[in-house]
Amino acid sequence: MSKYPKANILVAYPYFKKEVFDSLKSRRPDEFRLIVDCGAYTAWNLGTEISLEDYCAFLKTLPSEWEIVITQLDVVGNPTRTYENWHRMLDKGIDATPVFTRGADLKYLEEFYDYSDLVLLGGVGRSRAWKNYLVWFMNNNQGRDVHWFGITESNLLKHYKPRSTDSALCTFTRRYGVFYFYTGNGELETVPKASFRNKPPRRFFESCMRLGFTAKEISLLAHNERWKGSANLYVRDGEAYKRGYVDMISFAHHLYRSMIVEKMIGTYIYLASTIHDVETLWHVYDLFEKRGILSKLEGVSNGN
Repeated sequence: MSKYPKANILVAYPYFKKEVFDSLKSRRPDEFRLIVDCGAYTAWNLGTEISLEDYCAFLKTLPSEWEIVITQLDVVGNPTRTYENWHRMLDKGIDATPVFTRGADLKYLEEFYDYSDLVLLGGVGRSRAWKNYLVWFMNNNQGRDVHWFGITESNLLKHYKPRSTDSALCTFTRRYGVFYFYTGNGELETVPKASFRNKPPRRFFESCMRLGFTAKEISLLAHNERWKGSANLYVRDGEAYKRGYVDMISFAHHLYRSMIVEKMIGTYIYLASTIHDVETLWHVYDLFEKRGILSKLEGVSNGN
């Protein structure tokens, strides 16, 4: 059994290609927790649907020794079809974790918890009233274990202490040129790419140093080329490939934060990863082990 904190990884079904499977298979099962997301939200954005038959067939290929939460196939904006899909998956022998989505009757919630000790909260989105919906749900949930899709605000996490949540903020640096970096006590701050034209801001610099990066490594972020591309190519080729470096540093901040928050309040933050991001996470995980960050985490009880 690993003596270090686990990496918490979420991969949506549309991204779960051979590269992801091989990357996870190459690691010890006690090094990670996995959520397999059905990908309904991705499909909804693309105007398509996920085949329940294909999704169930895929789930049956996953190794039994992995610690997995399987997301049922939900239907965005349709609680009735979501509920029906859950039963269809159970009938096919899939131990799918139910999704309670906006508009669903609370009677569904009670049935879900009769079956499972965990319910996934969907339908939150980022509408003007999303916090009201979250508060309403938590008031009715009576302290039972829940996973929040896409909610990582530290004040809400510390107040409610959900079993788990997930975050795609680790990918925002390459997608939007905004770096969400860890500052301590479970908190994140943002810094735009423009702030790196001369040298990284001091607070960011100090945060990276705590994660085991050297001053020389951090100073590389002042170069525009380092902000381009995905980290997987940098992980593969190292300094031979100049791009993707900032993406790798971003994953380091979010992996570290997820481990600290678990230490602080017991909540797992799963990092939403696409096809090549899983390999990046393992690169950062191994780097943390090599530089003594994982061993230091064993003695951490606060938010540093």
